[in-house]
Amino acid sequence: MHGLGEGVISGAGIPAGGIETFEDWNAFAKAIQTSTYETDHSQLTGVGGLRVESLETTLKKVIEKEESFKLFRALKRQPVGSSVHEYTVQTSIGGQPGGAFNSETGDIGAEVGEYERQITFVKYLMTQAQISHVASVQKTIVPLKARENTNALLRLSRAANWSMYHGDAAVAPMQFDGIEAILRGWRGGSHIKDAQGSSDVGAIVDTIYASFAEVLGEGNFGKLTHVYMDPITQAALDRYLDPAYRVNLDNNPASLQLGAPVTAIRTSYGNVFTEQDIWIEGPENAKPAFAKYGRVPDDAPGAPTVSAAANVGAGSRFDAAKAGTYYYVVAAIDERGVEGIPSTAVSGAVAADGSITLTITPNADRKQTGYAIYRSTQDPASAPDLGEYRLVKRIPANADRTADTVFEDKNEDIPGSSKLYLLNRDPESISWIQLLPATQFPLYPTNKAVIPWAVLLYGALQLSIPNHHFVVKNFVSPLASWKPFK
Repeated sequence: MHGLGEGVISGAGIPAGGIETFEDWNAFAKAIQTSTYETDHSQLTGVGGLRVESLETTLKKVIEKEESFKLFRALKRQPVGSSVHEYTVQTSIGGQPGGAFNSETGDIGAEVGEYERQITFVKYLMTQAQISHVASVQKTIVPLKARENTNALLRLSRAANWSMYHGDAAVAPMQFDGIEAILRGWRGGSHIKDAQGSSDVGAIVDTIYASFAEVLGEGNFGKLTHVYMDPITQAALDRYLDPAYRVNLDNNPASLQLGAPVTAIRTSYGNVFTEQDIWIEGPENAKPAFAKYGRVPDDAPGAPTVSAAANVGAGSRFDAAKAGTYYYVVAAIDERGVEGIPSTAVSGAVAADGSITLTITPNADRKQTGYAIYRSTQDPASAPDLGEYRLVKRIPANADRTADTVFEDKNEDIPGSSKLYLLNRDPESISWIQLLPATQFPLYPTNKAVIPWAVLLYGALQLSIPNHHFVVKNFVSPLASWKPFK
């Protein structure tokens, strides 16, 4: 161990007497190493103290991206000039198909088209962003103000895209109505098809065929172009659709590979293209907001109090196989659509053909305009963790904010099921009306050294011709890990 001896000038790692022991050698090696993987800068010594830090100049992001807002990006923007947008839909050209014949000199019958006046209310999407003045003058990995402005734009796009499916002004008055809420009130809800808990992928495709024929028919005169679904439903189509349904849409035999993914449903009337949208609520993401995000805003509505009672012979869809014990939690929703922390869990034992009635007492803050009802799987051993509940539905709260709201669960909306949105994406049938495109609006600091601003977007979904669209509800994907029933 005398490779470096007493003749070597002693320095920070070499003992004055030279390297005589293993300990001496370790001290020397440590002194000349540029890295010991130490991340506490105060502990860097020797040559390691001279090391230049390698700091990646790109920001890694595990966040929403613009391309994930499928429907919002796809719809044509239609500028409007008022918050109350009125338009007219022609529903008939008049007369009967066989009624245009006449005698040579007889009186000619007069007919006129039929028209309906419709109204869409523009809603105001707004979000605030800010950075400190100190942050604005420091060198950062990315320009911080630009990054936060992008985050604000993404928040608005996410809200618009989510509301196109799930928005409901009866539950959260500041939201615009989404496709399901509009179709629920259209022709007595006849354009909402019920899979009733089926996991049969072939039956879903048959429903798409039948819906296309209905949209094409007299009185509708439309077509279906796209079906929007959650990823787990698309995976079920790819995995379980009968091979007899699978064809080459591009007439290229090489495109039919192992797996043969279902990118469209081919019909005699044209192809219905499939689109996967992660913002469609399904078995993986229809959890209480507090369970998904681990927090709620400070000004979110407080938790309600809930009681449950079983009803016998209620004429429900709880058959013998689905009877059993279920747990429920309920979260209040305010006028903006913000969901609060859920209630304490309650349970009820439902018999075949029975139901469960929930009585929801509002929190003392009285912020609620609606409630989100969540249910457990069938017959859990005990009250599940909050992340093991799934959305049954959102309901309006009692108009009297001091009064209880009553909800009867007849199993008509199955938690953990998926919805499919069958759409005619022709701009005449569906569009995004826009009073104001996304705009940055400066705000002003008061007594803080911050740079605040708002990003604004004024618009709404316009389902101009509702009879060109359908929703299929209560499909339980065979690939879903969370099952509502045993």
